[in-house]
Amino acid sequence: MKSLKNLILTFSVLAPFNAMAAGNGEWIKPATGLLENLESGLVTFGVPVVGIAVLLVGIGGALFLNLDPKKMGVVIGAGALITVGPAAIKGLLALAQ
Repeated sequence: MKSLKNLILTFSVLAPFNAMAAGNGEWIKPATGLLENLESGLVTFGVPVVGIAVLLVGIGGALFLNLDPKKMGVVIGAGALITVGPAAIKGLLALAQ
């Protein structure tokens, strides 16, 4: 439970810095502007990381002749969450208004 609190605290502190790092004055706007900056940053950063992870899992499986479909599924699922997650949050916020 303590680690969950630390994780929430870390993200609540780092989220504004990610938006400020975008380099524009839009980060002052309410949650919608912040969400757009976070969405673009997360997808821009997350997709190459997932691509590299897929390559590493594939290369590791080829080298050791043990390609684990569960491991590959987890990496691909993480990629799906990275790309679809921010859009889902935006849709839920739109429904709440």
